[in-house]
Amino acid sequence: MKPIYITMKFFGSYKDVTIDFSKINSGIFLITGDTGAGKTTIFDAITYALYGESSGGKRDGKMMISQFAAPNEFTEVIFCFKYGKNKYIVKRSPEQKRYKEKIDDNKNKIYEELKSSKKSTLELTMPDGSLFNGKMTEINQKIQDIIGIDASQFVQIAMLAQGDFLKLLHARSDERKTIFTKIFDTRLYGMIQHELENQFKNVNTKLQNNEIEIRKLLSEVVCAEGSNLLEIWKQSGTFSDDKSSEIFALIQSIIDEFNYLIERNEGELNKYKKEEEQIQKLLNEAKQINEDFEQLEQLKKEMENLQRKKKDIVNIKIKHINAQRATKVSESYSFYLDRKKELYKKTEEVNKRSIELAECNDRLESLYYKKLEIDEKYNQEFEVKTKELSLLEAKMSEFDEIEEEQKQYQLVLSKLKEKQSLQIDYKTKEDCIQNKVVVLMKEVERYTKIAGQLESIKRKLDQFKRDKEDLEEFYLLLTNQEQVIKELKEQKIQYDKMQEKRQDIERRYNQLYKEFINKQAHIIRKLLVEGEPCPVCGSTHHDITSFEEVEVISEQEVENVKQQFDAVVREENRKREQLTSIQLQEKENNKQINKYKIKSELCKNSESSKSIQIYIERTKTAIQELEQQRLQSLEAEKSLEIKNQDLETVKEQLKEIQDYTKQLDIDMASIKSQTSEMKKALAIKEKRLPFATKKEAQENFLEMKQYKDELERNKKENDTNYQQASERITELQAIYLVGVNEKNELIEREEEAERIFFDNLTKNKFLNEQDFLKSRMSDEEAEQLKNEITEYEQTVQNIDFKIKLFLERTKDKKYIDITNYREKKKEIEALTKKLQDEGKDIYTGKKVNQKAYSYIKEQYKERESLKKQYVILKNLNDTANGKLSRKKIDFQTYIQRRYFKKVIAAANMRLIKMTNNQFCLRCRELESLGTVGNVGLDLDVYSIVGDQIRDVKTLSGGESFMASLCMALGLSDIIQNKAGKIQIQTMFIDEGFGTLSEDARNQALEILNELSGNNILIGIISHIKELREQVDTKLIVTKTKDGSEAVWKM
Repeated sequence: MKPIYITMKFFGSYKDVTIDFSKINSGIFLITGDTGAGKTTIFDAITYALYGESSGGKRDGKMMISQFAAPNEFTEVIFCFKYGKNKYIVKRSPEQKRYKEKIDDNKNKIYEELKSSKKSTLELTMPDGSLFNGKMTEINQKIQDIIGIDASQFVQIAMLAQGDFLKLLHARSDERKTIFTKIFDTRLYGMIQHELENQFKNVNTKLQNNEIEIRKLLSEVVCAEGSNLLEIWKQSGTFSDDKSSEIFALIQSIIDEFNYLIERNEGELNKYKKEEEQIQKLLNEAKQINEDFEQLEQLKKEMENLQRKKKDIVNIKIKHINAQRATKVSESYSFYLDRKKELYKKTEEVNKRSIELAECNDRLESLYYKKLEIDEKYNQEFEVKTKELSLLEAKMSEFDEIEEEQKQYQLVLSKLKEKQSLQIDYKTKEDCIQNKVVVLMKEVERYTKIAGQLESIKRKLDQFKRDKEDLEEFYLLLTNQEQVIKELKEQKIQYDKMQEKRQDIERRYNQLYKEFINKQAHIIRKLLVEGEPCPVCGSTHHDITSFEEVEVISEQEVENVKQQFDAVVREENRKREQLTSIQLQEKENNKQINKYKIKSELCKNSESSKSIQIYIERTKTAIQELEQQRLQSLEAEKSLEIKNQDLETVKEQLKEIQDYTKQLDIDMASIKSQTSEMKKALAIKEKRLPFATKKEAQENFLEMKQYKDELERNKKENDTNYQQASERITELQAIYLVGVNEKNELIEREEEAERIFFDNLTKNKFLNEQDFLKSRMSDEEAEQLKNEITEYEQTVQNIDFKIKLFLERTKDKKYIDITNYREKKKEIEALTKKLQDEGKDIYTGKKVNQKAYSYIKEQYKERESLKKQYVILKNLNDTANGKLSRKKIDFQTYIQRRYFKKVIAAANMRLIKMTNNQFCLRCRELESLGTVGNVGLDLDVYSIVGDQIRDVKTLSGGESFMASLCMALGLSDIIQNKAGKIQIQTMFIDEGFGTLSEDARNQALEILNELSGNNILIGIISHIKELREQVDTKLIVTKTKDGSEAVWKM
């Protein structure tokens, strides 16, 4: 990372200053100036731009807001830097107060603080000029990804802040551990320690829970009542890690005793079961005899009930016989009813015909009277109308004579109309020419006015042309914006898909990483060699026999997935950059669109390219119209002279027409007199005619003829209707007579059917029709009566048979008292129940013990496995967390100690030279470490001259600065070597040189010059006069009343 320029607006002591670092590419440069001028603020600005905090880490952006900032002037830092071949620009501003400007009563400006503040902002411009799209946290992470180190690493290796030189040099071991954890990212090893500790605690908890569970299961074991094993179990049935086999044997003995008790219980139950079966057999035989006597008594009672129902059955039989007699009459009765229905139906039909015949007679009478009326009218009017038609036909020739005279009259009128037409034409011509005069005068006036408007038209034309250019440019901008929005949606979909892919690979990486951490303990233990000291705890004996081989996930596997993840992240970033580029384009287009909207009212009211296209067409039309107006104005001047000449010509034409019009008036008076005489003669002849016109006579003739025809048609139509009605009456009378005859026949048939029915009633001994209907029933009802009689007779037979049967079965037998049998059986059942309850208790005890035995065995088996894990994990946990010795060096400290030694070695390469081989730094040996707190990262000074070791805090001020500077340079070397591709090509050193002697300062500058020779830029803040003379390139910072200023001096 190499700075190109930095702009500080209202930042610290700077109001608005830009420092251009591109003037120097490498080497040492001095930043010099008075105390408080703002030298360190430059470093603060760089660190704030990159990480959002000052170089010392003690101030945030809000604390750096300048006192020179007026209300609503906001603090901002813009830092442009180069990383490799790529250039980046970071723009950052802190959260700041906002104010509202007001005017007080004295007309003075005052500022009122607003409730809402201006939020902090951050922008990152990528090498292609696009803005990186993301939230502030994402942009911060992107900046860190570009540089490759975080803020704590940056201030340790690239920016040695004022007062921080001694931080790493004088830090305690635990403080260095915190620093190295961030710088060298050794959290993985700390996580391994933490994971091993968690797994050890987990196994220890499981062991404790296992013991609780075994104790609980042992408490559930029960002994049989009165058992000799009860006391033994009370003494020996407690938890023990080394007596599990004895416990298992004792529980098995208890279970065996329960098995013996179960067998004994089952034997006694079988004995009582046999006795119960014998009693039950005697009881069943006695019950059978008693049931026979009870059945016999029951059957006798049922027979008595049947005898009481005998009278009802006799009545049912009589009903059944009457129903059979009624069945013989039913056929003749049905025939009789059918004849009655036929007679009723025919009677209804004859009555209907009688009504229809009466209605037809009424209609015929009505037609008859109408016929008389029509005949009378026909006789009165038909002859009259015939005579009138003959007379009118004779008058038609007179109409032809009058028509001829009218034609002559019309010829004279046509001449008059011709003269009138000529008069009108010439009058029209006169009016037209007069109008022409008026028009020509107006045109002269208009042309004069148009010619005067030429300049105004030119101005409007120029304005419309400018509007057209703006609209066309705005149209192209809107069209481009619509395409950008479409592309933005497509890129957003692709970016979302890439995010999902990145999340999937990230989940895979996290899972594999977790497994890798869980199995690192085995890798650590495999590195130990029996007899050789452990580099962490110093022990020479290592218990490795209890460790099982596990499938180890290599760091390369994790790294492969990490590389896949990084590739997807890069692709995601590429997609994000593309998306950001499009969003920037959209934003830039919006800015341009807003400019046009401010500039043009037409653009302001348009939101789409279609509406702009309409405005463009309208503007083109307006331009064409104005261009036409301009041409018309030019032509108006030329036409003015011609129009004046035309006006004189038209006036002469007007005089000629007026003379001819006077002659026409004289001719028309003569013709009007002639037409008047002809009109009077025609009027006398027309009065003698019955109608005014021949057409009217013809129409009247036609009407009279139509009326005559209608008289004939009405008479004929009425005669036809009357004839049809007479014929219909004749037809209905014939139908009616046939119906009456058929009805008489049906009456006779109905009387015959009635006679046959009543003969059958008498033959079958029925008193009358009601007696027959009372006995009549359906076949289903008759069948039901028959079944009821049959059922009764069968029941009597069955009961009589059963009575005889039970009399035979109870012969020579007596009723038996079964009370003794039942009491004996209850006694045996009570004994059996008691034995069954005891058996259940015994069986339950056995099952409980068997279940406890099985579970206890499982728990002890699990306990053995847990104990093995406990031993393994305890050793690993004690080793990784430094609990095996009094010198507490954990796994993470052990790894950091290796890095610390590398840093010290790199520092000593410069420190030995800088101190002329006087002293160097050493990591304190294990045997010299303390036993309290975190140790292992302690630092000592080794005197090369005196061969002595002393505490680093004994160094003088100058020696401490040299040691701190070399430590910082060494730390920078190691971090960059560890990070691989990280390029920190800039270092800033704030003060410290004032404590050095001239030789030490020269040595320090020589080393820094060697370092800057590798294309590295080193900036030193100092106000020492000697440094000003030794360093040629200077950035001079001065403090003025308007803020600090910075000027290069080469």
